[in-house]
Amino acid sequence: MRLIALSEIRVDRNVRQQLLDDEVTALAGSIELLGQITPAIVRADDAGGFVLVAGHKRFAALTKLGRSEIRCEVRTADAEHAERAAENIVSCRGRHETINADHDGMPTDRRAGSDARHASDARSA
Repeated sequence: MRLIALSEIRVDRNVRQQLLDDEVTALAGSIELLGQITPAIVRADDAGGFVLVAGHKRFAALTKLGRSEIRCEVRTADAEHAERAAENIVSCRGRHETINADHDGMPTDRRAGSDARHASDARSA
């Protein structure tokens, strides 16, 4: 863990989310009260600086507060790929659990899809 100047970190386009100003403002307020609790994750780039891997909201919140540094963990590219893969697995599993939970309350014929509805229509005809 180390403090790195915000100016040394390149922020590539965050493909996962659009940063909402009210979320950044709320996080800035939290950081102002409690400090930065969770470190950002960066990796070294070829130019001697760093690339932000995780912590885009923290970076934006600290910038909004006028801070010059961010607490970071520096990771290697290999570790970054492994962590992203693990994060994607957990994220997908969570989405599937949510989708399946939504289906648990549905009537059986609706859960089975349109084939079951068409089959019941054919029986009643």
